[in-house]
Amino acid sequence: MKQILCERARDKIWEVRKEALDYFGYVYKKECVNANWSEDI
Repeated sequence: MKQILCERARDKIWEVRKEALDYFGYVYKKECVNANWSEDI
């Protein structure tokens, strides 16, 4: 039973981390475009 709970918790953590990374990536791209940094990269 404990193993199942651990696996679920791990899946949930990965889910949250993925959403956070997607969000930060979106914000980062938006900031870069606003600052016109995308031309230099």
